[in-house]
Amino acid sequence: MNQPVDLGKAHLRVARPTDNLAAVVKFYRDGLGMEVLGTFQNHEGFDGVMVGCRGAAYHLEFTRKFGHRAGPAPTEDNLLVFYLPDKAQWQAAVERLWNAGYKAVRSFNPYWDKSGRTFEDPDGYRVVLQNGGWEPVPALEVSTKETDPAATVDACIGRANEAERLAEAGAGDFLHRELALESVGNLLRNDTSGTVANLVISRIDTMELGVRLSLMREAVEWAEGRFAPLVIHLLAATMAELQWDGHRWLDDIPQPTTETLAVAKRVLVSTLMIIDEDWGDPVCQLQPLLGCDNPAIRRAAWVALRSAAPMSHATFVTETINAGLSSADSVVRSHAEYIAARPRWRPISG
Repeated sequence: MNQPVDLGKAHLRVARPTDNLAAVVKFYRDGLGMEVLGTFQNHEGFDGVMVGCRGAAYHLEFTRKFGHRAGPAPTEDNLLVFYLPDKAQWQAAVERLWNAGYKAVRSFNPYWDKSGRTFEDPDGYRVVLQNGGWEPVPALEVSTKETDPAATVDACIGRANEAERLAEAGAGDFLHRELALESVGNLLRNDTSGTVANLVISRIDTMELGVRLSLMREAVEWAEGRFAPLVIHLLAATMAELQWDGHRWLDDIPQPTTETLAVAKRVLVSTLMIIDEDWGDPVCQLQPLLGCDNPAIRRAAWVALRSAAPMSHATFVTETINAGLSSADSVVRSHAEYIAARPRWRPISG
């Protein structure tokens, strides 16, 4: 009864609704060269078309229901990726789409632009033609059985840094970085004393920027007060990379000069949004960090407090900030300026 099912022998159907059935079928048939494998009409209110390549282990199905609006793709990162290691075949596939009237678009994830081309179907869903092969990413051999947590943290960070450098050079996959940090995350979640968090904080300066950002994304989503110091230290390091001291608002972060810094800015903004929306009591969690001797940490804590505290706490937060921050800090604000200047979340440039 409990025998595992071998899904490797299954045929895969990727199905989705569309408001542009004819145009979508034309994209996959004329642009990508797939065949129409089957159709149906008014099947319990649905029309549908299946397209694919005969003999392949997959096919696509597009359906339309009368009176129902499917809507466009929810994001620019909903992808079908076809790996074509042969350069001539890859070039032929790209040219077929061009000749059918479809132009390549810039990928939301710049990884796909390094060795591939991305095309958008009439619904906004995207197809990547990747000039390369694909193999499962092997698990990293990072021992989590070390008796010394410091040894495990050092090993994981070292592997993550190596994976980050290889991926930036186009010789590896960013997934290796995430796998390396998984062991650090497990140690942190099982650490009730704060020892592991302090170990990680002490090694932030040794981390590649992408490793810091990945760790900050994970830690802020755990939404537990004991991780607040780690999140704020990582936030401070990110602010330093962006050359922003927390003065004024997010619009005043210097314009990123590289794609890596653009990613850092996006992660910084999303981190502050998660603190605002998901942390139960950000004022209580962040207040102790305003007394840190390091002004960069005080400023990062102030930025998080300023972004997250509800207006009902404005007086308390301003008094706490002014008590915790040195008068020499350029980010100190009076109560009146705090009330007047603080907006809710809004789009920012870059």
